[in-house]
Amino acid sequence: MIRNMFNVATQIRENAIKSPEKEAVIWDMGGANYKHMTYREFEAETDAYAYGLAEAGIGKGVKTILLIKPDIRMFLILTALMKTGAVPILIDAGMGVGNMMRRLASIEADAFIGISIAQALRSLKRKQFTSIKTRVTVGRKIFGGGYSMSDIHRPHAEPFPIDNPGPDELATIFFTTGSTGPAKGVEITSGMWTAQMEQMRKFIEPGEEIIDLATFPIFVFNDIVLGNTAVLPEMDPTKPAKVDPERIIKTIEDQKITNIFGSPALLDRVGRYAQPRGILFPNITRVVTGGAPVSISIMKTFSQLLVDAEVLSIYGATECLPICHIGSNEVLSETNMPEHLTRGTCMGLPVPGVELKIIKISDEPVEEYSDELLAGDGRVGEIMIRGDHVSTRYHKRPDADCDHKVREGTKIWHRMGDLGWIDDQGRVWFCGRKTHRVETGENTLFTVPCENVFNSDPRVKRSALVGINKGNGVEPVICIEPESGAQTNELLAEELLELAGTCEITAPVRQVEFFDAFPVDIRHNAKIFREQLAEECSKRKRLVKTL
Repeated sequence: MIRNMFNVATQIRENAIKSPEKEAVIWDMGGANYKHMTYREFEAETDAYAYGLAEAGIGKGVKTILLIKPDIRMFLILTALMKTGAVPILIDAGMGVGNMMRRLASIEADAFIGISIAQALRSLKRKQFTSIKTRVTVGRKIFGGGYSMSDIHRPHAEPFPIDNPGPDELATIFFTTGSTGPAKGVEITSGMWTAQMEQMRKFIEPGEEIIDLATFPIFVFNDIVLGNTAVLPEMDPTKPAKVDPERIIKTIEDQKITNIFGSPALLDRVGRYAQPRGILFPNITRVVTGGAPVSISIMKTFSQLLVDAEVLSIYGATECLPICHIGSNEVLSETNMPEHLTRGTCMGLPVPGVELKIIKISDEPVEEYSDELLAGDGRVGEIMIRGDHVSTRYHKRPDADCDHKVREGTKIWHRMGDLGWIDDQGRVWFCGRKTHRVETGENTLFTVPCENVFNSDPRVKRSALVGINKGNGVEPVICIEPESGAQTNELLAEELLELAGTCEITAPVRQVEFFDAFPVDIRHNAKIFREQLAEECSKRKRLVKTL
């Protein structure tokens, strides 16, 4: 059982011993062409790469940047690195080349495994990467030197001796997306991996017949650890909002998918295509989504495609996944009632093993925990958590630790930077990011409750509340991304403001701006970059005429 282990690589080997001919990974090559790899083949390949990496000096404790496309090679190399005891460093390449390279350089890694263009970028920034001693190129070696994939593929007759780390040893560094502040390297220990896998077992239920459409790369790895079959669809994982819904549906049908993990943006795209065409997914037993609050419309639409299943929304972050969960049955029958719009978005109950508290809103660091920090029953405050799968520090970022970590004796709480409150059933309601709240001097407006009001208009695809500093104070502005075909004119703006006037929390909003499409995060295409919207609103010569 995983709970008794501190090494996911050993669990993968046990899966290969138990079910050697079971398919570990299936990936869509386009058309009707799928490639398959069994657990026996996956184990043999990762052993071969582990031997080669170790011979190249990438062994225990070696911090190794892994910057390759999220295809089968990524999961083979990631597993091989964990077998050697190296520390893989993963980051979203879509955050922008300059930002990404600066963040990676700050880690002071020892090794760099990347595709040709990534190695070229590293070479151009070589003064920032003087710590790199070993490099491996996936693809053609442009500048020569270092190792190729074929160089480090060293099959042996004997299984590779997997490193056996202790629970507190650093296992991986995952960077946050930078969608809610500068990207930070989150330290994940072996013990955290163990605890997270125990949690994910509840959402990616392991079993002989589980075939999971994993549209987010790390969930492919989770599936392999849990012994499921992971299916990689033909898509750009950094653009889930632009997937080809026909292609996704064909993969679901071809591979008899039973589980899906997808961002809200992907579910929205597929649901909008499938629902009016009467397409159903009778084999699906569970749909898991996360990365951003899931709108009622997405849950409702996608649930209609399922015969005997529901959409499960999980709340979490790079620092801790999962934290809370709630199913679409509960959402659609209870928490989405019109009278609940101004409460925020219900994220459900905390998962077992997570302690969750709501503390008073403050932008200042908190060094030590005390009960005086608590916001009080039913009041909106900052969500703070602790548990075995909660990261306790960032890598080489004491400033970020100061802002987000709170000590209580030997334990450490993590401040989420999210605002919310707890209802009388113990459920957590999400009210938006702390940094996105709009303080006018007279009122404090929280993004999600306010946006829920505007999103209730069928002509609104989604909305975003921002604050504009006009010199004499901050004024709240509601940004609107309309549904396709909606007329974005002065009449719609006036009607939306009339709607705002019906609720106390939105009454202070007196200005509307329309956008064809919101800027969103690269990982899930669901978190809205409100700072960019606010900047654009400030630049516009004239806001839409309002009441």
